[in-house]
Amino acid sequence: MFFQRSLTTSLISCAVVGLVLLMHAGSGAAQVPATMLIGDSGETGTADRPVPEALLSGELSAEERRDLLARLSDSQIRELMLQYLDTAAGASAGPDDTPGFIDDFEDTAARVRKSQREMLGAIDELPSVVPFLLNRLAAGRDKSDLPLILVAFAVILLAGFAAEWLFRRMTRNYGRRIQEAVAEGMTAKLGYFAARLVLELLNLGVFWLAAIGVFFVMYQGHEPSRWVILTYLSAVVLFRVVAVVSQSLLAPSTPALRMVPLNDVGAHLLHNRVILFAAVAVFSFHTAALFQLLGLDWRVIQLFNSINAIVMVAVMVVTIWQGRKPVAELIRGEAPPVMTATYRIRGVIAEIWHILAICYVAVIAVLSRIGSLLTQEPVAGRGIGSLLVVIAVPLADGAIRQVLIEYFAAKRAERSDEETAVSEDGYEVVVLRAARIVLVLAGTLVFLRIWGVDIFALSRTGFGVEVSRAVLHVGLTALLAYVGWALAKTAIDRRLALEGGGAAGPGDEGGGHGTASRLKTLLPLFRRFLFVTIVAMAVMIVLSSLGVQIGPLLAGAGVIGIAIGFGAQTLVRDIVSGVFFLLDDAFRMGEYVDVGVAKGMVERITVRSLVLRHHRGPLNIIPFGEIASLTNFSRDWVIMKLHFRVTYDTDVNKVKKIFKKIGTELMADETLGPGFIEPLKSQGVYAMEDSAMIVRAKFMAKPGEQFTIRKEVYRRIQEAFKEHGIKFAHREVTVHVPGVSDQAEPGETPAEAAPPPLSDAQAKAVKDVAAAAALGVLAEEEEAEAAAKGETAA
Repeated sequence: MFFQRSLTTSLISCAVVGLVLLMHAGSGAAQVPATMLIGDSGETGTADRPVPEALLSGELSAEERRDLLARLSDSQIRELMLQYLDTAAGASAGPDDTPGFIDDFEDTAARVRKSQREMLGAIDELPSVVPFLLNRLAAGRDKSDLPLILVAFAVILLAGFAAEWLFRRMTRNYGRRIQEAVAEGMTAKLGYFAARLVLELLNLGVFWLAAIGVFFVMYQGHEPSRWVILTYLSAVVLFRVVAVVSQSLLAPSTPALRMVPLNDVGAHLLHNRVILFAAVAVFSFHTAALFQLLGLDWRVIQLFNSINAIVMVAVMVVTIWQGRKPVAELIRGEAPPVMTATYRIRGVIAEIWHILAICYVAVIAVLSRIGSLLTQEPVAGRGIGSLLVVIAVPLADGAIRQVLIEYFAAKRAERSDEETAVSEDGYEVVVLRAARIVLVLAGTLVFLRIWGVDIFALSRTGFGVEVSRAVLHVGLTALLAYVGWALAKTAIDRRLALEGGGAAGPGDEGGGHGTASRLKTLLPLFRRFLFVTIVAMAVMIVLSSLGVQIGPLLAGAGVIGIAIGFGAQTLVRDIVSGVFFLLDDAFRMGEYVDVGVAKGMVERITVRSLVLRHHRGPLNIIPFGEIASLTNFSRDWVIMKLHFRVTYDTDVNKVKKIFKKIGTELMADETLGPGFIEPLKSQGVYAMEDSAMIVRAKFMAKPGEQFTIRKEVYRRIQEAFKEHGIKFAHREVTVHVPGVSDQAEPGETPAEAAPPPLSDAQAKAVKDVAAAAALGVLAEEEEAEAAAKGETAA
C-alpha cells in the first residue's frame, strides 16, 4: 500500500523542501575568497568584516601575508594584533591554564553569544543596506543604468524560452504520446516517468544553453551585472528543475502517469505547494549568495539567513503536524490477531513520531545556526540531507517492492496451473529482501557521508585499515551467504512443492494415495547439507577477515573428526548405510515399507535413521545400520488377492460373473477407477476344505490405493452374494463319538441300532470331548494357514 493522500502530501512536501534546502544551504553560507571579502581598502563595508584567519594560521607565504596585510584597514589591523596577543598569552600559559572540555564549551558558547549580538546589532544598519547594494551594483556606472540589468536579464530569459519553445515544437509528437499514454502498473509508470523526465530536462537544457549563449554575447565585463544575472539565472533553472520533478511525479493533468496515488485535487494542491516552497527556498538562498558576492556586511547576511531559516522551519513543522495522523496510522499498521510486543512498540512510535520529527528539525536548525555563526560552514545541509535519506529510503523501498510484485506476477501468469500452486515464499521475497538490504546499506553510507564520515577514507589510514576491512569483509560475507542460502532454499522449496506425493492420514494402512518422488526424498537432506556448508564457509571467511588463522582450526577439526570416527563406528555405519540406501533409491518419502522390526510410512529421513509412522499411529525410528532387509509396498503396482468361503452347492460360474460385473463397475467409478491398473477378476476355486469351498479374486492397483478399493470390493460382493442367494460357509467340525453318534446300519432296525441312554454325567463328558476335538482341529488349520501364508500370498 502506498501512502494516503494527506500522508503523501506531507512527506513529499518535506522531501522537496529538504531537497531545495540541501541544494542551497551551502550557497548562502559558502566562503568567499579572502580578497573578495576584504575588497579594496577604500570601499565601503570592508572595515566591519572579520580578519581572515589565514593570517594567523601560518598557511600563507611571507609575500602573500604582506600583500594581504596591505589590504587591511586600521580597525582590522587592531583586531589582528589583539588576536595575536591572545594566542601568544595562551601559548605561554602554564600547565594549570590548559583548557579542558568545560573551558572549550564555555569558550564556544561565548563566541556564539558574541556572534549573535553582532548579528542582532546589524538591525540598526538595515536602512543603509539598500544604498550600499545600489552602489555595489553600479560599480563605476551611473545608478540610472541599473534598470539595464533587469532588461538584459529579461532578454536572456526570453531567448532561453524561445529556444525551448522551438525544441518543444520539434519534439511535440513524442511529448504528446507520453502525455496521452495510459500506464498500468508501477513498472510502466516508472518507464513513462523516466521518459517524461528526460524530455523535460532536455527542454530545460536547451533553455539553459540558449540563455548562457545570449549572456556571453551581451556581457561587457561588468562584474556586478554578471553576478546578478548568473545568480538569478541559476535560481530560475534550479527552480524549474524542482518543478519538472514535481510535475513528473505528481502529474496533475495526467492521472494515468501519476506516480503517487492521489486524486486530481490532491495532486494539484501538492504540486502548487511544492512550487511555492521551491520558489521561496531557491530565490532566498540565491539572494543571500548574491549579498555575499556584493560584499554586504556578514552580520546582515547572517540575519537574512536566520529569518529565512525560521520561515522554512515553520513550513516544515506545519507540514509534519498536518500529516501526523496519517503517518501514525501507517506506522501502526493493521492490528494482529494476537497482540505482540512489536505491535506495541510500533504503536508507541506512531503516537510520538511527529514530536520526534519536530524536535529533529528544531535541533538541525539550531545546529545549523550555531555552525554558521562559528565557522560559516553549511551545517544545515547535513541535517537536511539526512532527512532526505530517511524519507527517500522507504519511498524507494515501496517502489522497488511494487515493481517486483508486478514482475513476478507476470511471470506467474505465464506458468502452468501446476506451477502456480507453489508456495508464496518465492524468488520475489528473496530478491526483495536482498534489495532492501542493499538499499539500507546504501542509505547508511550516504548518511555517514553527509555527516563527514568517509568509510573508504578510514580504510586507508591507521587503525581504520584493519577495522574497515574487517567490517567490509564480514558485511559482504554475511550478505552473500544470506542471499545464496535464501535463493537455494527458495529453489529447493519450490521444487518440493511441485513434486507430487501425498501423505497417509491417521489409520490409513499402506501409506497415502501417492508417494513422493526421489527428488522430494533427497532434496530435504541436500538442503540441510547446503545450510551447514554455507554457515561453515561463512564462519571461516569471517574468522579469516578478523585475523584468525583458520589453517590450524581446519587441521584440528580433521583430527577431531578422525577421533570421532573411531569412537563412533556405529554412527558412521548408520550414516554410510543411509547413503547407500538413498543411492539405491530403496524408499522415498510417503512410501509404506517393512524393515522387519517395524513397518509403516516413511515420514522423515535423517542423517542416520529412518522414521516410520505405523498406520495405527506409533512412530518407529530405525537406524540405517540396523536394517538388514527392506520390503517396499509402494512401488509401481500392487496385486491384492481376496479369498471367500462359500458352501459346496455354490455355482462357481455365477460367482465368476458377479466378480466380473463388480470389476467393470469399479473401473467406471470416478473416484476408485483411476486407482486400478487391472480390474477385479475371478481366479476360480482356490481350495476345498472340510466345510467350505474357497474361491479367490484379484485386482491390480496403484500403490496406496489397494486398501481403499478392497473396502468397496468387500461391500459390493457381500451385497451381490445376498442378492443372488449365495451363502458364505462358516467353519464346522463334525466329531464322531463311538457308541453315541453311530447311525443305523442298512437292514438293522432302529431299536437294534440305538445306543443305550446316557446319564447326565456321560452326556456332559461327551460334549467336552467333542468340543476339545473341534478346538484341536481348528488350531491345526490355523497353524497350517500361518505356515502357508507366504505361499498363499504369492
